[in-house]
Amino acid sequence: MNFSPIPLLLLYASIVKIDATISIKHRKVLDEFEVCEYDVDDFIPYGSDPMADNAISYLNQALGVDETTSDNYLAWCLLNGCGPFNYGARNWCIDGGSDACSSQCIDNECDEFGFPYCGPDFNVCGYVVEDFIPYGSDPMADYAISYLNQALGVDETTTDNNYAWCLLNGCGAFNGEAEYWCNYGGSDACSSQCIDHECDEFGVPDCSCEDAGLPVVFNGYELSCTTLSSLGNCNVDLVRTHCPKTCGWCSVYRCEDSQAPIAENIYCSDLGSFLSNDEIDEYCQLAPLALTCRDTCNICD
Repeated sequence: MNFSPIPLLLLYASIVKIDATISIKHRKVLDEFEVCEYDVDDFIPYGSDPMADNAISYLNQALGVDETTSDNYLAWCLLNGCGPFNYGARNWCIDGGSDACSSQCIDNECDEFGFPYCGPDFNVCGYVVEDFIPYGSDPMADYAISYLNQALGVDETTTDNNYAWCLLNGCGAFNGEAEYWCNYGGSDACSSQCIDHECDEFGVPDCSCEDAGLPVVFNGYELSCTTLSSLGNCNVDLVRTHCPKTCGWCSVYRCEDSQAPIAENIYCSDLGSFLSNDEIDEYCQLAPLALTCRDTCNICD
């Protein structure tokens, strides 16, 4: 089969932390609102607060959803008067926010749409914990439900955080050293998982996948997934899609296209706009392209 290698475009600088400039679009979002860094102590009335006009958009962004409320004032109160959104919520409420947002500041009505997730990323395919730490002392326990959902690539599993913690630590499908963890204390805390092996109620993570076959080229350098990971870029969604195995996101992206460009201004999703189905099938016989454009090439079918 004759073909011309598909050229690689320099990966957008927003995904690499080496002398890179964040794209204008990303800079605008980060400059205006970043929920995991939002810390406002001083109360500014709704009508004078520069962020108030975009409160609904910021709330949706904070929760990672497309829609929450149509009440901009409620969104503003949630973002400022609730601790899970604003690290300075207590002082903001004392400074005047309680009069404006009593439901949030006084009655603590903050969970109507859920809370943002600001914990560290969880690499289920590399999770190995031998030492048992009681639930109340384990730093990862606070994020157990989020970690379980992330590990399974779903939006919702259980509402029982302790149960999620037991699944993640006491089941071999999640923890590479579950047997050791159970033998040295875990069995008493999580007998259903450690002894009865009740581990598959919500399914188990799929850690079988491969990273994209095409390397990333940046400033004349070819960057492998190992390099991207060592530079700390596995917290970037685009890198996760390109390097699901290395970054531990097989359960989410193993069958999805890489979001990185594969040629100048061309992405996997663009191939159908200038190639026939037969031509796409032909190119998808090339392993590097198939492992990069996983959905387009139907590698999971």
